[in-house]
Order: sequence, then C-alpha cells, then structure tokens
Amino acid sequence: MAASFLSDLVRYRRFFQMTLVLGLGGTLLVGFHVSVITYPSQDIKRFINATWMERHGSPLPQETVALLWSFIVSIYCLGGFLGSLSSQPLSARYGKKKTLLFGDLFAISGALLLGSSKMAGSFEMVLVGRCLYGISAGMYMNTYGPYLGEISPKKFRGFALTTGAVFFSLGKALGQIMGLRDILGTPSLWPLLLALCGIPALLNLVLLPLFPESPPYLLIEKEDKEGCLQAMKDLWGDGCHEGEMEDIMKEKEATGSNKSLNVLEVLKGPSFRRPLAITILLMMSLQTNGLSAIYFYAFEVFRTAKLEEALIPYVTLGMGLCELISVILCVSQGQRLLPLSPCPGCSWTEGDLQALFAPPPRPSLKRGLAEGWEVSVSLPFGLAQGWAQGGPAFHPRGGSWVHALFISSTK
Repeated sequence: MAASFLSDLVRYRRFFQMTLVLGLGGTLLVGFHVSVITYPSQDIKRFINATWMERHGSPLPQETVALLWSFIVSIYCLGGFLGSLSSQPLSARYGKKKTLLFGDLFAISGALLLGSSKMAGSFEMVLVGRCLYGISAGMYMNTYGPYLGEISPKKFRGFALTTGAVFFSLGKALGQIMGLRDILGTPSLWPLLLALCGIPALLNLVLLPLFPESPPYLLIEKEDKEGCLQAMKDLWGDGCHEGEMEDIMKEKEATGSNKSLNVLEVLKGPSFRRPLAITILLMMSLQTNGLSAIYFYAFEVFRTAKLEEALIPYVTLGMGLCELISVILCVSQGQRLLPLSPCPGCSWTEGDLQALFAPPPRPSLKRGLAEGWEVSVSLPFGLAQGWAQGGPAFHPRGGSWVHALFISSTK
C-alpha cells in the first residue's frame, strides 16, 4: 500500500504540485478575504470618519458611516458576480489557465489599492480594492473546479475536487487567525491584513504558467492532439494515454459540438432541467440560511449582545475551525445526505438569533444566547458551506454557465 502510494506520488508529482499551486493561489484567497474583512470593521469605520473630517472639517453621521461600511462589504459580492459572468467567455477564448491568471491580476491590483489606502487617505480605494477582490474571487470559484477536474487523472479526480473546499475553509481559518489583535488586526496594520492576498496571487501568477493547459481544452477547443498528449505526459507521467484521449473524443462526439452552451441553451435543454432545479433549490437554501450575515456581520451581532470587544475575535475563530471539521465530514460521508443534515441545526440557530435581538428579561440571558449562537452556528453552517463547494452536477458544457449564475451567489 505504501509502495503504491509513493509510486503514484512520484509519477503524478506534477499534478500534485499543480493542485497545491491552484489551491494556495485560488480558493484559499477567496476564503481568506471572506472571513478577514469583519475583523478590522471598527478600524475601517474610524478611518472613513477621519478621512471625511480631514477633507470637509466635520464628521460623518454614524448612519452614513454604517452605510459606507455596508457598501465595502457588499461590493465584494457584486465583483464576484461580475467575475463569475466573465469567467465563462474568457475560459472559452483563452483557456481556464489564462482565466485564472487574469484573476491573479485583479487580486494583485486589489491588494495594492487596499494596502496603500490608509497611506493615501482614501476610503474609496478600499471600496475599489474590495470590488477587484470580488472579481478575482468570481473567476477563481468558477474556473478552479472545472480546470482541476480536467487536469486530474481518473483515479485522483474525486480527491482533486475536494481540495477546493479544503483550501477554502483553510483560507477562512487563516483569515480569522491573522485578523486577531495579537497579529495583524490592529488599527495600524489592517491595510497590510487586507493586502496579504496579493502575495499568494503573485506566486500563482509566476508559478502557474510553468504548468500546461488542460488536455480536454487543447484537444476539443484547440484541436491540438499533440499538445494534448504532451500535457497528459507532463501532468500524469510517461505511459499510454490513448485511452484518456479516446474518452475525451467520445465526450465530444456525444455532445455533438465542441463549444460550450450559452444560457438559453442550458435553460431549454431537457437534460439540464432536473440538475438546474436541484441547483436552484440548493442555492436558495444556502442564501436564505444566513451564511453571509454570519461571516460579514458576526462582530456587529456580538457587539449588540454586549460581548467584550477583546473576546469577539477569539469567539469567532471557532467558526473557521469547525468548518474545517465539516469539510472532512463532507469528504468522508458523501454529498447527498449532507445538504439535509445541517438544516435542523440552521433552523434552530436562526431561532436563537431572533431571540438574541429580542429584549430579554435579563442581560445575562442575552449574553448567553450570543455565546450559544456562536457555538451552535459553527458546525451546521460549516456543513452547509461544505456541500456547496462540491463538484458540479452538470455536464461540463452547460456547467460553466450554471457555476457563473448560481455558485457565484455563495459569495
């Protein structure tokens, strides 16, 4: 067993190296920035107010500051939607690898804006930087899975697709750790905290061109049989890869076309109706379970509950660690049962959250509800996020648009 594992590790070393590069420079960055933005929230609000006072000589009303902060948080989702919509045409024209490189350029640009925003005295740079981060996240999330599936040998395809959720959850946990006041979550270092994503994006921009484009793209889109065979040898080692090439050609013949379907063709296709209905149902349940509020506004919830300011980052850290556990459960138990298993926990947690905002008879009860909400929220919502990171239920030709329209909604 060990000898076989070592043999596969040596033979497919380029594939494993590429999986690591894609994870560190892709979904890990998305998870990092989803979780890290809530830590410097008070510092960014003070920065907005101080910048306005310096420009106009009077402070902003608290309601306006809160509104601008909401724009900074939500524009990431708008950027993610734009990046998701652009990923499919870019992938069809330039290939998935170059699309990921475009995403790296957006991430680096966003990091430069966020890192220099305080020095330049411009909260608008924070807003634009967050939007650029969102665009890169949309490109990553909709290209990472299909690209990884195409470069994976059959025996490791399931393993490769699970790495997206692992790196995504690892990025969230890393963002929560780096955002602690003891590390980078300070009034002076928050621009550096938000700009950290530029470092792995730069490494990805340098290392990813050293790896080949996906074999199916070379064979189907470019009709480059020799290039496809060379890419297979580079990623999967020496050997006979004619069987894999035949499988790709059979897929091309079965679809009747070598081009991806557009939105209308996906909606009209009878074979896509059931997967489309399943996807809509799952995405609706994911969006209505309060996941975004948990990651973006957890600090505000705990401040409302009068928790001590110094304790909030450490309490919130539990969510990222529990999500790592939930990802392991997703990998080991499969993905059919897991969409149902967190639903009771999510429902109970939402009820706890409503009770948290209702005026309780005793202040101690309100604090207890807040702490109970934090503990109870981690595992069920981690499970909900875990199955959302799973592999596509669609054929690759139609799945790209479905990822762009629905999977982007998780951001």
